[in-house]
Amino acid sequence: MLAQTVSDEITGLVVVPDDAGAELRRLIGLKPDDDLRISYITGPGDVHGTYEYWLDGKLDPRVPTVAKTAMYYELCRKVSARCQLVADVQPGRAPHDEGDVRFDYIPRARGGNAARYYWTSARRIKHALAEIRKFSPHFVVACTDFPGYGLPLLKAGGAKLIFSLHNTFWTKGAAALDRKEMLANAGRRRWLKSVDAALCTSLECERQFQELTNGEIKTFRNMPQQRVPGFQREPQRRDGKRKLLYLGRTEKAKGVFDLLAAYKNLCDTYDDIELVFAGDGHGAGALGEAISAMGDPRVRYLGRLSAEDVFAQLQDTYLVVCPTRNAFKEGLALVVIEAAVYGVPSVMSTAVPASYLLPQSGEVYEADSVEGLTASIDLFLKDRDFQLDRARLALAESRNFFKREQSWGSYLYQAMVEAAGD
Repeated sequence: MLAQTVSDEITGLVVVPDDAGAELRRLIGLKPDDDLRISYITGPGDVHGTYEYWLDGKLDPRVPTVAKTAMYYELCRKVSARCQLVADVQPGRAPHDEGDVRFDYIPRARGGNAARYYWTSARRIKHALAEIRKFSPHFVVACTDFPGYGLPLLKAGGAKLIFSLHNTFWTKGAAALDRKEMLANAGRRRWLKSVDAALCTSLECERQFQELTNGEIKTFRNMPQQRVPGFQREPQRRDGKRKLLYLGRTEKAKGVFDLLAAYKNLCDTYDDIELVFAGDGHGAGALGEAISAMGDPRVRYLGRLSAEDVFAQLQDTYLVVCPTRNAFKEGLALVVIEAAVYGVPSVMSTAVPASYLLPQSGEVYEADSVEGLTASIDLFLKDRDFQLDRARLALAESRNFFKREQSWGSYLYQAMVEAAGD
């Protein structure tokens, strides 16, 4: 059985019945003392590093949001299961088995042309299957990073398959899908039939999954979980310099250049505003060059930040902006949720699925519209009391992100019960 340093911060992440382990064993035909084995094909991230923090009874301080792997370790501990993590190859991390937890690493598909992408995807599936067969799990959890056409193969040996969606299949609110997306959906409908239950990170992920599966597979929509902030106070009226903050991947499809254009529309009217970009991505170089060309000291690019640095930035932020374009398949957009915990309201595009979680504090504009983005930001700039009202609402709405009974880990247990009961 997985052992860890007991801490309320960790043990409270996953809410399951006291007999959860016995119930899972009963449902899949195991004896009470038999091994229960669960495999998880993860997304990117240092899963072993998160494990080491979990062993010490701590959440991983390198990420602002509670990591799914931390909840996975805790669930496996509570149901007395052996667990396997099949993760991306990571520098300095070698495959090893610690008895109750096994770490295996496989290559990931990276860039290049279509032929290279499909070759590397096929290689990823092959390596994942090899590692999973060695472990012979009763349940396999796979996320949307795993090539979809490989999902049916994960059930070899009779394992139950839980699919965890943290990205949408197509852009939220798309009026019509192009031929390429329609063909992709035809394949998805076939592959997703192999899924026994699904975890969805947002309402939009759930809606799309149910559309592709005709609502025939049970879904569980988890609430994104946040760390209890080390610093929090009731929002106050901001009378000094006002910071607009972008946090996330620095890519054109994430709308960073739309935000830069909106700032140019507003900066002459409001000389007390500044614009700060933080994050990393393929557009980092172009963004840095565009900022340099502006020659405006009020616009800064900080690069990638640690979780603690993100919190520090949020504490004096006036408004967070999430200007995702329709070209990007956003799964949720955690940044607006992280901001709400600190009482910071957000402006977000219609391509951002997280808007339903912040219906009162968030301001939504039509994606790809610089004019709409400019107008939405202007609402907060021209009326400080408007910003204060939205800040208070953001803090109130953020209380939902600490409901551990709705965490990914809590719902993973329910999804396994559903899958095993089929």
